[in-house]
Amino acid sequence: AAHYITFDGHTYDVQTGCWQILAVLYDGIEGHDHPIFKVTAHLLTGDHEADPEHEHGGGDPEWPDDVSYINTVEIELGQHKYSIDRDRVITDWDTGEHIAVPSYEETEHVPVDGPWTIFFDEYDEIVYITVWPIGFELSFHGRGTGRVHFKIPQSYKGKEIAGMCGNFNGDPDDDFPEFIRNYVNPGRVFGMIHSTFCDI
Repeated sequence: AAHYITFDGHTYDVQTGCWQILAVLYDGIEGHDHPIFKVTAHLLTGDHEADPEHEHGGGDPEWPDDVSYINTVEIELGQHKYSIDRDRVITDWDTGEHIAVPSYEETEHVPVDGPWTIFFDEYDEIVYITVWPIGFELSFHGRGTGRVHFKIPQSYKGKEIAGMCGNFNGDPDDDFPEFIRNYVNPGRVFGMIHSTFCDI
């Protein structure tokens, strides 16, 4: 099963094959409401080494042959959007071009604390994106079923953060909304709340 650890340390499992919003925070400015950050993972079900004959998106996996694995990670930073695939290819959605690593981009078109410098790097088959001065850090290891780690600074604790990684308010017991906590599988319902373009 896909294994999640929230910002506040709550752990849960849910098996899925779709787009999952891992973490999002909007700037809240009426009229355009851009994300300060948004991290989305595209999960597929199929052979975990991505055999194209067995890949299929959406729906429940067929055990034991199929597992969920992370195929692509997208990160939106203000008005900028990047994707990382399993083969560590980073794409800039603004230009459609691939980003060679190591490299960095400086931008003033950001919702808070600008200008930002966005660093891209790779080490030991792991892609890293770091944003300064605010201190966002994302890493993606695409081998096997994949692993995404997203770190945000303590200054963002208590803001209106949402997604599969919880609300980042310091309380692991309220990452699941109260109305789903008594479900047999609240993690599955939580996954449905934060999924797009598919059914779980």
